[in-house]
Amino acid sequence: MATHYPLNHEEFVWALSAFCQLNRIPFDEQLLTKQFPPPYSYIQIEQALQSFGFSTSIKQSKLSQLNAASLP
Repeated sequence: MATHYPLNHEEFVWALSAFCQLNRIPFDEQLLTKQFPPPYSYIQIEQALQSFGFSTSIKQSKLSQLNAASLP
């Protein structure tokens, strides 16, 4: 799995803000980027989500399995 696939700043911020918005968790882009400077990858997304209190793990799945996933 390509967990070190690079992400740009906009992708990183969008992913984190979306998770926070879906779960009604306050989000501050400036604070996020101070705590998690570039370079960004899926590892940094997982670490940032954990800092917001999410229980996370990275799993590789087929797209056809997505409809059975437990998501918010």
